Amino acid sequence: MSANQRLTGPDLVVQFVPSGGGTLTLSGDQTSFEYTFDTNEADMTAGSDAYQYMKPTIKFNSATMSTLYRGTYDNTTWGSLAVGTEGQLYFYPEGETSNKPKGGFPAYVKTKSAPIPHNERIERRVTFQGQGGTYGTDVFDIDVHKVS
Repeated sequence: MSANQRLTGPDLVVQFVPSGGGTLTLSGDQTSFEYTFDTNEADMTAGSDAYQYMKPTIKFNSATMSTLYRGTYDNTTWGSLAVGTEGQLYFYPEGETSNKPKGGFPAYVKTKSAPIPHNERIERRVTFQGQGGTYGTDVFDIDVHKVS
């Protein structure tokens, strides 16, 4: 893979739109962003089976982001991310440019933390827990959906 085909993250845009309105842009000084599309499973193994047989059931998603702590500069944004706040999470790995990948899902702020190490940089972390949605309308997969 050539270097110009790699995604490295500096163009990443992450936004959270609370149910009450407004758009919070969380990216800029991010150190990491990870989203997960996952599924629960049901064990369908019968008594005589030699191997466990799992069947996918309900899908779920989540995302975790870490950013550098910038003091009071971003208190307005991070202050609006109270635990339990519901809304829509959007993420654009290559920026909000037309025809580039788009991800996102309905979510709420599950956890928010800021570990403060003794002699290292301070990072803020936020975890978003997905709240379902109809695939293709509220849930956007960067491997399928593009910015229009």
